[in-house]
Amino acid sequence: MSQDWFNPEKLTIIAEVGLNHNGSISSAIELAEVAKEAGCDSVKFQLRSPSTFLNIKGHRDIGSEIVDEYIKKTFIDFSGYEKIWRECTMMDIHVFFSVWDLDSLRFAESLGVDSYKIGSGDMRNTLLLEEVFKTRKPFLISTGMSSEDEVDDLINRLGKTDSEYGIFHCHSAYPAPDHHLNLSYINRLKTKCRCPIGYSSHDLGSTASLVAVSLGATILEKHITLDRNSYGNDHSVSLEPSELIQYVSECQRAFQMLGSEQPRTIGPGEKFNKISLTKSIIAKSDIPAGSVLTPSLLDFYPSGEGLSPESFSKYMHKKTVSPLSAGQLITRSIFVPEEDSSDLSELMSGRLIGFPVRYRDITPLSKSIPSSYLEIHMSYRDVFADIPREIETIIQDNRIGFHAPDIYEDNLIFDPFSHDKDLALRSTDSFKILLDHLKNFHQQYRLSYPLNLVVSFSSYTEYSHDASKAKLYPQINDFIDKCISEYPSISILPQSLPALAWYLGGQRYVNTFAHPKEILEFAREYNKKICLDLSHLMMACNFYGVSFETYSDLLADHAGHYHLAGASGIDDEGLNLVHTKRMHPFLSSLLKHKLSGNSAIVETWQGHLDQGAGFKKDLLFLASLVNS
Repeated sequence: MSQDWFNPEKLTIIAEVGLNHNGSISSAIELAEVAKEAGCDSVKFQLRSPSTFLNIKGHRDIGSEIVDEYIKKTFIDFSGYEKIWRECTMMDIHVFFSVWDLDSLRFAESLGVDSYKIGSGDMRNTLLLEEVFKTRKPFLISTGMSSEDEVDDLINRLGKTDSEYGIFHCHSAYPAPDHHLNLSYINRLKTKCRCPIGYSSHDLGSTASLVAVSLGATILEKHITLDRNSYGNDHSVSLEPSELIQYVSECQRAFQMLGSEQPRTIGPGEKFNKISLTKSIIAKSDIPAGSVLTPSLLDFYPSGEGLSPESFSKYMHKKTVSPLSAGQLITRSIFVPEEDSSDLSELMSGRLIGFPVRYRDITPLSKSIPSSYLEIHMSYRDVFADIPREIETIIQDNRIGFHAPDIYEDNLIFDPFSHDKDLALRSTDSFKILLDHLKNFHQQYRLSYPLNLVVSFSSYTEYSHDASKAKLYPQINDFIDKCISEYPSISILPQSLPALAWYLGGQRYVNTFAHPKEILEFAREYNKKICLDLSHLMMACNFYGVSFETYSDLLADHAGHYHLAGASGIDDEGLNLVHTKRMHPFLSSLLKHKLSGNSAIVETWQGHLDQGAGFKKDLLFLASLVNS
């Protein structure tokens, strides 16, 4: 496995074994396995030749004598390191060496090592440096025990090499006291040279590494050990296996938090919360069409669905094109005549396609936008609400489907398989009330087709993914079969989900119906139709590193219904379709070949605002694909 030190969008963590193998080849290999299991990117050993380090003669100071004894007691010769190298290269973890003398470098070259580390003690060893330069291989170099002038000299010398390199800030004391770490020097190094800056940690714990990451370090080096109480200075500043796992997790999390210095954008989670936490302008009283709105006629209301007080200023001197009732949200459509959507007729011809609605807006939206399928998205309150009278007319031109609530009373996230028996029971009871509502709906309007019911079986967890939840698929299938048996007029469609979902204003971890492979296996094994949500699928494919193109085609064979919206990254959903070009080939094929007999809706985020402007935009785009 090769190194990947120079990718600025990645944090590299190097597990430094050093001499902590205590002279044992098996311990060295075990430490490499520990590094791999913890998620480290590289594991590093220190190479010393016996001719240089085992035959030291002459007078030595006390500190040197201590180091000499430590090296002798933990020494592994070249043949031993060859065995270690061979084993590590089969582990799928990058392995490399600090070279401490020329014989060690020559031996490493004979192995085919792809990169090197030069320790702080050799940063002024020009003989060794020049030989490393000649290999033209990437290397890292530490700057412990150096003055500012020495660092500047090193940087000037590095500027003459053709190799890629990175520089480590380092304080060479074991352990290094907090008040001497001087981590702010990382910022100074960043201004001195255009190369990756790292931090070689000889401090205790993970705090300094987290600070280094926050200052811009993109490579971390941390000593590891099997037992911190073992003989030798390095053990005392090292992490044991369980600590290393936590260290890697914390550092990678800190790096992820940094983001970028690009202009600020609204995050996916903020996008959802902006609707519930910001304010919109409303009418204080009834206002006739043709009026010019003034501040005295207006108030604001806790909802982000209308014009904000700030954006309203653009319309202050314009006349309204429709009347307003007291308390009505002021939207752009109050001032702009409705656009003609008659060119959607070819898209609707022979296809069941439309958009999501609520009971509260199904009447105006169905009048504003042509459709042949409407999916009623339910909240737990809607289950107890009166059905709009206009439904009687709407169902004459549209097939109707439903989307089950994700959140029920008292902020209950639907999870009938929760380990918490109370949550599971409340989920099941709430779902039964929903099914009764749909059964009555079906009977009341004498529908000739079963009602699609899209359901999110997320089996969510709060803080991380839980692989054991994959065992729930047989229970989910039994749950669906039982519901269909009791409610034959309802067709339950589990929808494909993202790996990370937005619930209750924050992000949760989805454990079922997120990985495309698991969804496919479920559909095949239990012969079940699904709701294929393309936005969710794309985010899940990005998260798991699998092909959207492959899984969209495979899962289409098992889709009974589609949600169509764009996506970006691993958690930004509901984008306009026109902006997600990677989706366009599948959409074109779907509309021309695969939608026959199935239904689909565009699910643009906040597409219902301004008389469905977002939905219209995506439907017009789909119409352009049909006509192309």
